[in-house]
Amino acid sequence: MEDYGRQIAEAAAFIGHLGQVRELVGDFLAAGAVPIRLCSGCQEPIATAEEVLPRNFCPAIKSSLGMLLANSPHFALADVLITPTTCDGKKKMAEVLAEHKPTWVLEVPHTTVTQPARELWLAEIRNLKKNLEEFTG
Repeated sequence: MEDYGRQIAEAAAFIGHLGQVRELVGDFLAAGAVPIRLCSGCQEPIATAEEVLPRNFCPAIKSSLGMLLANSPHFALADVLITPTTCDGKKKMAEVLAEHKPTWVLEVPHTTVTQPARELWLAEIRNLKKNLEEFTG
């Protein structure tokens, strides 16, 4: 609980800087936006996430999603969320996140040795750049 409380306190302190910021981007991995780390690691929110995710999902995914569902200031501050498809759990998490906040899914190829995989990654990065530029003006 101590770590979760510390994260909430840090987010609350961050609010003081918002007058200088136009957009906040929640990032699971930002052009004129401030990235906010959303991977939690706290144990407390896991039970909340288990209400919508299978219990066998990894604790990192359940903790991060639980923070959103518990109205964590980190998620409350973010205007858009970006999440990679590094595993099936993150794909499912992105679906649930999108029910609460605008969520951009970053398709991550599972290999780097093939030309199609490299082309997919480059296309995803270009699309993310375009989305961020449009979002931040």
